[in-house]
Amino acid sequence: MHLSLYNEVVVFDQATKIVYAISWVHLQEADIASEDSLRAAYHAGATRLRHLAGLLTSPPPAMSSGQVGLSLGQRPASPGKSNVTKEEFLAAVQETKEHIAAGDIFQLVLSQRFERRTFAEPFEVYRALRVVNPSPYMVYMQVAVNGSVVVEKLMEVERYSHVMHISSTVTGTLLPHLDAWDALRAALPAGTVSGAPKVRAMQIIDELEVHRRGPYGGGIGHVSFTGSMDMALGLRTMVVPTAGNDTMYMYRRGEASATEHTRREWVMHLQAGAGLVADSQPESEYEETVNKAAALGRAIDLAEAAFVTRSDPSQQ
Repeated sequence: MHLSLYNEVVVFDQATKIVYAISWVHLQEADIASEDSLRAAYHAGATRLRHLAGLLTSPPPAMSSGQVGLSLGQRPASPGKSNVTKEEFLAAVQETKEHIAAGDIFQLVLSQRFERRTFAEPFEVYRALRVVNPSPYMVYMQVAVNGSVVVEKLMEVERYSHVMHISSTVTGTLLPHLDAWDALRAALPAGTVSGAPKVRAMQIIDELEVHRRGPYGGGIGHVSFTGSMDMALGLRTMVVPTAGNDTMYMYRRGEASATEHTRREWVMHLQAGAGLVADSQPESEYEETVNKAAALGRAIDLAEAAFVTRSDPSQQ
């Protein structure tokens, strides 16, 4: 688990299309001793907010409509080099089906990790991903007061840019003696990314997948100072290792202008999985993982076309 406290946060409300800039004002005992100290702390926070707002109003490089249309219209390219061969993945699917036939499990989510190298900045790839593969934000919690659990949406088909999902929404009231962390502990790991029964499915995943999943399949979200929590599952993730994990970086300086910064080569791990059941077809499950990860790969392609190639004349 990785937890961080952030001094400044930018929140984009998808429903209202409003951007909120939030600054955390640290108050010590000396700050609350007098009205003048409180006022000074308040003004310091307001100054940071004005600076943050100034950054937000600076127009970022835009992606042209032609580039976006090209990205959405083409069949996704290969997401990159996988950490397993196709034959190894197909064999793992077959071994999973044998576990299902033996009664060990009745479902398992098997994933593979792809690697892409790019000179596009991670945030540029994120911007492109919002265009290529926009996704909603949903949470499933299991710790609730008896009788309070309500299925608000049952097995509705949701269509996205590259896949379709059957989705249900379940809500409930948390028991009085439990908090958000208890709910998170009970909900993870979700069966959606592991299988069922969960414990045995995770044991088999540990045997079949060659690398630990890291953030993939975990919970990603935020916890407020009031104790409220909002979490989503980390599906079809892109993880960018630090320099400590990979030393094979290259650097390239842009020549479009004197202010163009030196671009580094980033290593991005793209991971996606498929839910396996008794009648799963190995070839189809393999293609499902490739297609899911290819949506992430397309975001990298779009970011490179929109930001990297345009700023480097040698790539035009």
